[in-house]
Amino acid sequence: MAKRGVLEHPKFSRLKTLLCVNKSTALGYLECLWQFTGRFTPQGNIGKYTDADIEAWLEWGGEEGKLIESLVVSGWVETDQMHRLLIHDWHEHADNTTKISLKRNGQEFLTCKKLSQQCLNSVSTVLQPPEPIPEPEPVITPPPVNLSPKGDILTTSPSTGEVCKSPQKRAKAPPASHEAIFELLPPSHVTQRIREAWANYEAVRRAKHWKPFTLIGLKGKAALLAKYPPEVAAEMIERSVANEWQGIFEPRGNGPPKGRVPRTMQQEFDEVMEVFRKRDEQQAKHEQNQAGKRAIQEVSLSLPNGDEANAQVIWEGST
Repeated sequence: MAKRGVLEHPKFSRLKTLLCVNKSTALGYLECLWQFTGRFTPQGNIGKYTDADIEAWLEWGGEEGKLIESLVVSGWVETDQMHRLLIHDWHEHADNTTKISLKRNGQEFLTCKKLSQQCLNSVSTVLQPPEPIPEPEPVITPPPVNLSPKGDILTTSPSTGEVCKSPQKRAKAPPASHEAIFELLPPSHVTQRIREAWANYEAVRRAKHWKPFTLIGLKGKAALLAKYPPEVAAEMIERSVANEWQGIFEPRGNGPPKGRVPRTMQQEFDEVMEVFRKRDEQQAKHEQNQAGKRAIQEVSLSLPNGDEANAQVIWEGST
């Protein structure tokens, strides 16, 4: 649509001179031309309509073909071999509605295509300089790395000269295969029951998204299971599956608990009886205190002023 600088453009003055009209009339013809283009040819190819159709829609009342000829001569309309007529710089004069409609339909302005093609043609005519021959990249030899006995990288600080130690990242051990546990167990422990229990155990671990066993972890599990008979080892795995435990643990009752001295049955009985005796003593003392409070309250009620202090003295003297 009409921009602010249209009225001052030399093409606008030339159009007024060719049509022999005033400023407002010439601007009205241009605005109607752009309205016609945005509605019927949003890509800018108004040449699909005849000159007579365009002039009739713009309500031109002069000589037939004079309006279109003046628009072409003044530079507001361009001639094109494929589309016959194109709006000059239509991609700049089109309103936002036309631009959004073209973008939604996957189309573009024909004037942009024409400009890009002209740029490509002009560039192809210019002699291109020869491409430089790439130089081979120098081979950089990394400096030697000093390692400590533990495998840490040793570097020297340039400011202080002290030797700094930076731990070297170690690669994670890959997960072991599902059959690796049976290669580590003794042949006597590779039974059908242990195979089924181990398969269920691994299924629980996968369902809980726990990390798979590495070969080092399986060696520890195999050493633990090999300490017990095959039936006990199978029960250990089945108990971990039933309780959804992450690890495998020794069976209960396997020796005394760590850090405690084994006791006889008589010692355990004496300890239980001592607990009952202390409980009875505390209960008897509590009942005695409650009985004393009730007696003091009865004595204080019998006194004229109801003095509990004197009542307590009287009650203690009587007891």
